[in-house]
Amino acid sequence: MIESWILAKLDKIKNASPIILRDPQRMIRSGARAVDGWAEEHGYTVLFCTGNLALREMVEHVRTDPTASILLVDRSREDAKTQLFYPDLDAAASKKQKLEISLRDFLVETTYAA
Repeated sequence: MIESWILAKLDKIKNASPIILRDPQRMIRSGARAVDGWAEEHGYTVLFCTGNLALREMVEHVRTDPTASILLVDRSREDAKTQLFYPDLDAAASKKQKLEISLRDFLVETTYAA
């Protein structure tokens, strides 16, 4: 149920890059259909990150490919000492390309629609 909710959000912006998906509650697991399967189907490279060094290495690797579409899954917690730092991707993404998911939002959206 949560996966289909996330997929619906991603489908609305599937032709945009980069997509920044904030997941501070870590609802998405690496390898889950909600991200990896969708990304593979739509030609996105997934950057599943919690640390800045790993993020920079992944971005530099993908940056050399002008056709690469990026889906960043920011898993840093709200109360983390150091948040992920990606001003370049943030500047390149429009407001609707920046998603944040939470269990609260899922429950509100799915129960309100019913």
